[in-house]
Amino acid sequence: EDGMGQGPAATGWPKPTNLTRLGPAALNPDYLLYRIREGGGFFPYNSSMTPYDDVLSDEDEQALLGRILGWNHDTGH
Repeated sequence: EDGMGQGPAATGWPKPTNLTRLGPAALNPDYLLYRIREGGGFFPYNSSMTPYDDVLSDEDEQALLGRILGWNHDTGH
């Protein structure tokens, strides 16, 4: 909800990424859309991120991308 990786599903390992504090390389819109669509349960990411390619519409993916970029803009990244 707030992008900080501490929601109710954040109980496993590895912990979800704090999406409000991404580094410059991770803020590339193409990269973010790739991670939204493909998730992260594979090398080299090995994260707990679920793939959303078959879940979200293109419009929802773009809205999520905008939200992530907005969180990082608000924190000065």
